[in-house]
Amino acid sequence: MAEMGETKESIMEKTNEIYKEFSELIDKFPSDGKTTEKRKRQLDKYMTEFVEEVAGLIAEGDSTRMY
Repeated sequence: MAEMGETKESIMEKTNEIYKEFSELIDKFPSDGKTTEKRKRQLDKYMTEFVEEVAGLIAEGDSTRMY
């Protein structure tokens, strides 16, 4: 994304779209409440880690490693 010259706002919008798509998939394939909550927590964890990594790369100015 960053290699294509997208703004930080654009990158965050795309990240949010990806999050929503995965969240919809979790809802589309329901399971018991415990498993659904576990899936959502895992998605939140992965997305938080991704956002933190991208933010760190932006802060460093290293666009060669952003995807």
